[in-house]
Amino acid sequence: MRAGITTASLRAASVPDPNGRDTRAVIQAQLDALADDDAPRAFSFSSPAILSRFDDAATFMAMVQTVRLNDRNGRSWLASYQRQRQADRSWRIDDCMMAPDSGKSST
Repeated sequence: MRAGITTASLRAASVPDPNGRDTRAVIQAQLDALADDDAPRAFSFSSPAILSRFDDAATFMAMVQTVRLNDRNGRSWLASYQRQRQADRSWRIDDCMMAPDSGKSST
């Protein structure tokens, strides 16, 4: 399944980076995998808790939506939202990861 890529406007001037280079690297690697439509690779960057919540990479990809955002300074970001189906069959956001857009994604 392909993660959808859309464009929106982001109001925040910057994205906090509390854990440094390693955090950015793993988020970027997962975003790159999502952009490449590589479900097994995208799923492989998930924590054990996330891995236990999904049966396989295809199920994980069905729960992920990637959105391209632009901040007020014109920088482009990719936000990957993990969605969760609720008991009433509605969807709610369960997690969000953000990273600078490398330009490899298509809209």
